Amino acid sequence: MLWRDVRGVFEARVGERVVRGWAPTVEDMAALLRRYGATATTGPVVSLAPAAAHLDHVRAGHLDQDPGWPRLLRAAADRPQRDILRAGLVQLRDRIPAAEPELRDWLHARIAAVDAAAPLVERIAVFDGTPPVPYLPADGPQAGAQSLDWIDPRTVLALPARAREVGDDDRWSLAGFCRTLRAVGGEPELRSWMDDFLLGGRTQPIRLVRVEGPAGPVYELRADGARRLQFARVFGLPVLALVRAAQLPRPLLPASTPAATGFDRWGELWQGLRRHRLLDVAEDAAHTPPRWNPARLTAEWLLLPPAVATAANRAYDRLHPGGLARATGLPDAVLFDADRWAGTLLTG
Repeated sequence: MLWRDVRGVFEARVGERVVRGWAPTVEDMAALLRRYGATATTGPVVSLAPAAAHLDHVRAGHLDQDPGWPRLLRAAADRPQRDILRAGLVQLRDRIPAAEPELRDWLHARIAAVDAAAPLVERIAVFDGTPPVPYLPADGPQAGAQSLDWIDPRTVLALPARAREVGDDDRWSLAGFCRTLRAVGGEPELRSWMDDFLLGGRTQPIRLVRVEGPAGPVYELRADGARRLQFARVFGLPVLALVRAAQLPRPLLPASTPAATGFDRWGELWQGLRRHRLLDVAEDAAHTPPRWNPARLTAEWLLLPPAVATAANRAYDRLHPGGLARATGLPDAVLFDADRWAGTLLTG
């Protein structure tokens, strides 16, 4: 199933996933859908007309603006993965300490163990939000796509530092989740607890950004759901999320320097990526400053400064061992070390 109307709103079924979005051109729509493995991006109900970026049209491409949003959310929450979540919660409930000091010690030990084994990074999505690298910002709405997916929390690699603070002051904290889960009685109460956890008060699932990688997608939290995601991560529980595809690449500005990054060798860094066939661009020198239009990226976080990029590389390799080495042709010693990464890319 695939359609795109004259407003630019599109919807596609790719396997069991329904992807909904807005794109000003059918080419942008196709670029987004290819990320999900869609092979057919034309058809009798696919409008080829360019679409004006009216706010109402863009909003209509969001799943949570669909009139059937409660039904869509309910159906997604009741997929088979719910049974896996339920089984995990039942086992967890029996292990939660009853005494308050013991609960806090137990929880902090679990958090520390998970953080030590799989440290989170600050960022993997480059073209979303405040630019971490110099690129040409869009002057209007950009193509986007959303889906409702069950996510393994291990695939969420990036969480802003402010979202990692662990408190125990309310029912939506990690300790609060433990207390309320421990108090759950029969099956109706457990179903209600799961709905609150998955749906965030019935309307707000966890919100993630999907970022493509050479061995499979990974995710970054940029909005609602930090505490629920942390709880799921600590205890290895699947979660439902409203997932937005990372923005399509924007033109890079290799001669510019964002003041906040403390890094000023973008052109050399990206030229190194090009030498190693990790980035393909179409150069446009007719503008000042010059622009590089990305045609292919092995992983968009490779555009980031060396310390940030190599931290993301390490996180990705923990999830997909050897995937980056096979895709880049570079050894782990280079991929995971900021100094060697910089030396490889910046020295030619």
